[in-house]
Amino acid sequence: MSWKFWIKNSTLEIKRDEPVSEGVDSKPIWTFIHGLDASTGEVLWVETTGTVIHNTPMIGQLKNGEWAVLHARGGPHRPLETPYGLTLTSLAPGNEGTPLWSKQMRRINPMLNNHWDAERTYALDGDDHVILDTSTGRELSRQKLRTKVDRWSYVPGSDTRKLLRDVDLQGKTPRLNTYHTNIVVGDWHYFLAHDRSAIGRVNLNSNKVEYLDVPYQLAVSPGGSRNLIWNAPEAIPIVVENSRGVSLMSDKRSTKTGWGHVSAASPILVGQYLYFPVMNGTVYTIDTLAPEFSEKALVAVNDLGPAGKTWTLSSLSYSHNKLYARTLKEVICIGD
Repeated sequence: MSWKFWIKNSTLEIKRDEPVSEGVDSKPIWTFIHGLDASTGEVLWVETTGTVIHNTPMIGQLKNGEWAVLHARGGPHRPLETPYGLTLTSLAPGNEGTPLWSKQMRRINPMLNNHWDAERTYALDGDDHVILDTSTGRELSRQKLRTKVDRWSYVPGSDTRKLLRDVDLQGKTPRLNTYHTNIVVGDWHYFLAHDRSAIGRVNLNSNKVEYLDVPYQLAVSPGGSRNLIWNAPEAIPIVVENSRGVSLMSDKRSTKTGWGHVSAASPILVGQYLYFPVMNGTVYTIDTLAPEFSEKALVAVNDLGPAGKTWTLSSLSYSHNKLYARTLKEVICIGD
């Protein structure tokens, strides 16, 4: 029988803005992954550990070929599902919805894509990058994302970066990534930084952490000249309107750069090239096979429309040598 899964609250009548009193069992209003019959919509199974709504569960295979889904609990605003941490839940016939293991992580950042493979599982715990054994959930390594990192720092007025080795990054927030912008490619776990315009990556073998500075925004003039904006206060605010001129902005963060405390489009990999779109329509293309994570790895910085008039939370798609993008105003095909 074919099936698909979705995430939903077990009780539809609950109003999520109503607080749950101390000592009251909140599990009846937790969010759970449900497995559905793809042809009828019938609920076939419900996982038992809970899943926070901020998280993106991801399916994969264990060494024995068993399918499973990785999901998380925790994050800001005191989500109800506890204990905070990760769970790998079986999708094997006859065992669907059964947890294979759970790992408690009090400081977990669940606002990410849960990448894992048959050998290793990857997570963020506070400002630590953590690797777990996929078979058992046992912690294999832990690496600070702000301490003794290599930073390819932008040299103002140029197209170059200066390599700063083993530096400590300063930051006002414990969050290290712009939400849902992480992706594992080969031996590297990539993400957009949170409080600076930089693409970060962690080597999954050596735990080395690197950051490559990139501009916040590309603004192209009517005459075609390109202006790369490196300071967030100088970025052109976004007018959040659709093709009919209807304003869809309900949060002032929607008008900003698309970095930081927002949920952003997830990157995609096409061949060796990694595409990171951000909310203001700027797209960064990284060559994942570049010999070093310098400006030479940044193949292109382009846009999906005029600066300040383009807004998107959609990932790019790829088919038959063409990229597809969607903004509030249009669907775009990019090809030769």
